[in-house]
Amino acid sequence: MAEVIARCSAGHLFTSTWVPFASFKAVRLGRKRFERCPVGKHWVMIEKVDPESLSPAELAEAAAHHDARLP
Repeated sequence: MAEVIARCSAGHLFTSTWVPFASFKAVRLGRKRFERCPVGKHWVMIEKVDPESLSPAELAEAAAHHDARLP
């Protein structure tokens, strides 16, 4: 289990709990997942983002929002 930065298909950045090979709060579709975006409050496809590709402002934005914790 790891905390990762994710981006939804609408472009919102947030921190997510990512469990390899398992999904407790999302539907896995290959490298992407279908889950609720905590920023836009909508259901969308999300994917992990390499933190080194983000600016300091984007990292702060992702840290300010976290998806739902595991049930």
